[in-house]
Amino acid sequence: MLFGFPIVLRDVEFFCRNCGELRNCARLSRNLELYSQDNSVVFMLCQTCQNSWQLFSHDFAEYIDVQSLGQTVQIPGISKITVGDWLYLPDIARKGRVSARFRSGDTERFTVELENRRLEIVAPSPQSGLESWLAKGLYLFIDDFSLLKVGLWIFHCGRNQAALVVGLFRQPNREAYLRLQDGSIIKVSETQTELSANPLTPLGSELGQIANEYGVRLSEIRRGEKALYLFGTCDSLQHSRYFLKQIQNMFPDCIIWDEIQIRTLRKRDDLDIEKDVLRKLKQSISEPIIGLTITCKQNELKIGGWIESQAALDDWDASLVEIPGLRALLWEFSPMPVPTSDDRGLKLKLEKSLRESGFLRDKKIFVRCLNGEIFLDGFLDHPLQKQAATVALAWWGRNLKVHNNLWVLPK
Repeated sequence: MLFGFPIVLRDVEFFCRNCGELRNCARLSRNLELYSQDNSVVFMLCQTCQNSWQLFSHDFAEYIDVQSLGQTVQIPGISKITVGDWLYLPDIARKGRVSARFRSGDTERFTVELENRRLEIVAPSPQSGLESWLAKGLYLFIDDFSLLKVGLWIFHCGRNQAALVVGLFRQPNREAYLRLQDGSIIKVSETQTELSANPLTPLGSELGQIANEYGVRLSEIRRGEKALYLFGTCDSLQHSRYFLKQIQNMFPDCIIWDEIQIRTLRKRDDLDIEKDVLRKLKQSISEPIIGLTITCKQNELKIGGWIESQAALDDWDASLVEIPGLRALLWEFSPMPVPTSDDRGLKLKLEKSLRESGFLRDKKIFVRCLNGEIFLDGFLDHPLQKQAATVALAWWGRNLKVHNNLWVLPK
């Protein structure tokens, strides 16, 4: 389990090296402002096999200045080409600038100015419904591995095809996976000396002393490139978290991999744990979790939703790990979309309607409007109050789409 990476930025298609094919993978980060620095850590978590891989924000095309990668080119028969574009000619492995363009039926004719000559090129017209990358141009890839960024479209000169970078790995050797225009997947490797693990004898002695203070029994410690792997057991999730936070403070530049198993003295009913969660969230919550979801299986708790900031996350975490019998606590948050001015105006009107409802007057209900959809979040004492909230908003129109995520507190 990854310690300290609760934000799910979004799910993307990524090549899972363990599964050997493209999979739906979650992109995990430490916080909502992940990409403020180009060395921010990102983890790709395969939703099928649960394997994960460490990357950095500068490994993703959408979070870097792509102009720094060099000049893009257009490709005959693939790209939308206009006069003045740079055109790459695969047959002669040269690029030139388009000085004239003519279209006739299903073909296009170009005049291309090379260094010392002029060529007339005839190519089929590109198909309709082209992706935006074709209009913007492609980066030529010959053997420069540093060019490869996840999500970047390139033109693979050796394969004579456009390709999308769908996988990137750093260890044990740097390699990337490309999805070619014909749908096939190929691997591109860069020879790199494998990094040896740092000696752990003095480190293990120091960590062992700290672990004993928190009741953590370490069985194994491994250290990789800017990563620390901790294996062991503990009787309390709360004590385990205290230990991990202290280790994170000692090694701020390391990623802490939490492989400490929580072995509680007694197993609790999952429903009882969920009830404790609701009570604690109502007491400690300072801002809403939009679309709050709570699931508990085998005493392992998962909480999801949208959040507007990360300020309260540490408080929630510190409160919930106190719940007896809890073996794991996972947060799966996504950044909150930005509401429009119309959304904000509608929100004020709906909040007024809820305040004027006698059944809900003293209840703290959070209202969020996103693209005309209404999200109600908060905690109530009775199921009828949840129904009353929906009824109070019904006066604003039958077509109003309301997501009533209000939770009724257990007795």
